[in-house]
Amino acid sequence: MYYTPGHSITDGAESNYSVVKITSDGGKTWKECKVPKSNGLVQQSVVRLATGHFLGFFRSRYADFIYKNTSEDGCEWTVPTPTYLPNNNSSIQLTMLQDGSLVIAFNNSSATVSRNKTGTSVRKPLSIALSQDGGDTWPWVRDIETGRSAGQQNGANEDRETHEEYSYPSLLQDANGKINVAYTYRRETIKVVRFDEGWIKNGGTEGKFKGDNLR
Repeated sequence: MYYTPGHSITDGAESNYSVVKITSDGGKTWKECKVPKSNGLVQQSVVRLATGHFLGFFRSRYADFIYKNTSEDGCEWTVPTPTYLPNNNSSIQLTMLQDGSLVIAFNNSSATVSRNKTGTSVRKPLSIALSQDGGDTWPWVRDIETGRSAGQQNGANEDRETHEEYSYPSLLQDANGKINVAYTYRRETIKVVRFDEGWIKNGGTEGKFKGDNLR
């Protein structure tokens, strides 16, 4: 969870910070573990690796990058550091697949590469990345939704850029091994797409991220 003493996702958002709540009695009581130096980093998405250690990824109020940290016990966390995956101050989600690979859904855009000022960027494209080394690198990135380019807006969304967005993804892998992604679709409805790992590996991205390992 995270605390939001600021007024909005930008105004005073550098004061936001993250904690992890842990229970050992089925939810009757909770221990709060503050994430060190997490100011401006929120909505941590956490997975437990095969080693038993925990891995977390954050949304950045600075709209620069997705940040990452680790923990051995889920309470004592390392200081978050930036990955090379961009972030636009919008939600991300991480999950582990049945084969131990990791996938992360995120908006493949950013506003700045300097952690000095909070900001936002467009919530498109919505992309998914695949890692097979515990989140150290993300060699495969594929767009799920690219959105319409300027001049293609029409109907109810004409001249309403804020509605041209694909955000707040939710991820799970079903019993058949398919990866399911649900997300807000132009703030009009919820859309669900379904694919396998091979679909991610065989695609590409139109976003700003062009990593050296992109395949």
